This record gives sequence, structure tokens and C-alpha cells, in this order.
Amino acid sequence: MTAEQNRNRHLSAVPRDESESNPLDDAVMAEVTVRCPAPETFALFLDALADWWPLKDYSMAPGEVVDVEVDRRPGGAITEIRRDGSRARWGTLLTWEPPHRFAMDWHVTPGLEQTVITVTFKAVSPQVTKVSLVHSGWQGIDPARLGMQLGYTQGWTAILRCFTRSLESED
Repeated sequence: MTAEQNRNRHLSAVPRDESESNPLDDAVMAEVTVRCPAPETFALFLDALADWWPLKDYSMAPGEVVDVEVDRRPGGAITEIRRDGSRARWGTLLTWEPPHRFAMDWHVTPGLEQTVITVTFKAVSPQVTKVSLVHSGWQGIDPARLGMQLGYTQGWTAILRCFTRSLESED
């Protein structure tokens, strides 16, 4: 499939009429399967976030972020910390269910604050976990901005690959 066909296929999934749409019809989804128990995968995903997340390319201040803090509770913030000490909120935890899932609203891209990131950790076996990320809530986004969904599809896939590589390097 060419990049243009993929883009058209992806954008065709954007609901035309909210009254008939499934909430996941417009969602950006990415997943990976890792060789690590689910509780440990959940912990490593968040505890070592600044170590494995490609902050140089995927942050609010590319190249300036030195750490990411996660206030682990409903209503807690996920915040990037920059070299100069300034901070910027990535989002607020809406759901906190360790070691199974968390959800947060997304403040990284202006105009997408109503979108939600949900990450689930499902044991496939005692030593294997499927990590699934769903970025939903695109309904009501300015149609001129809907093309950003394709960028997020590629971005979330790249970010989860970085997480997978970080776990493989620990073996």
C-alpha cells in the first residue's frame, strides 16, 4: 500500500456523522507485544519514561527536555521538565488502574486538548504483554487539523517501538 493509499484509508475512517459513529472509528491505534510480565511492563513504561521516550523528537520542546514526571493518581499530571527548569504539562491522568491501564487527556498539541490517550497492558502469557495505545476523541476537531491523525499514527508507532527496544536492551 502506498503512503497516499494508507493516508486515504486512514482518513476515510474519520466519522462523517457523530450520531452514527463508533467512538473508536476515529481513533489512532498502535500496539506492541513485549517479552516482559504485565505488571513490570506497566511500571517500566512510566518509571523510565524519560529514558526510553524519544524526547528529542516527540515532546513540547524537542531537544530541551531532560525528564518527565508522572503524578500517579487520577487527576495527576504528566509533565515534561526542560533544561532551564521550566515545565509543560503533557496531560492529566483521567484513569489510573495499575498495572492494567491508564488514560490521560492530551495537551501536547494545541487544539487537541479534548483527545484522550489510553494505554492498556494485557498479559498474553506470564512473560509476554501486549501494550495497546488508543488516541481517541478526534470528533469535533477542526477538519483542517484532521490530517494530524496520520502523523499521530506514525508517531505512536515509533514511540512504542522505542519502548520495545528499551526492554530488549535490558535482556
